[in-house]
Amino acid sequence: MRVGALPQFPTNSITYNLTWSTDGVINEYIEPCEAIVNGKLTLVPAMEEREEFSLEGVQYEAFNTSGGLGTLAETLEGKVRTLNYRTIRYPGHCDIFKTLLNDLGLRHRRDVFKDILETAVPGHYSFRYLRCC
Repeated sequence: MRVGALPQFPTNSITYNLTWSTDGVINEYIEPCEAIVNGKLTLVPAMEEREEFSLEGVQYEAFNTSGGLGTLAETLEGKVRTLNYRTIRYPGHCDIFKTLLNDLGLRHRRDVFKDILETAVPGHYSFRYLRCC
């Protein structure tokens, strides 16, 4: 499953605007992600297994994020071979956020990370939703 809420006209180098809960974004970028791999329910790391694709002539990336499957992984374990949940962003977003979280250690300072995001990243209500299955 691929989902994303993206600014139609990004205005910063991370090509992202806060379109929903800052705490929710931080959680989905840090917490382990449920997935079904080879028919078995497993945990995979957030912000990994990055893929690139194009939709209607626009380039995107998608990567593992947590929480989006709800109980679907438990329900479909043993019934499907592969199931994962990835968030869609514009190219480069994943690398920048991995630098912030891992190299700068903000994964261990969620309060600081939240303050940075809410101070520096614009909120925006003109965005496009993408859902690719």
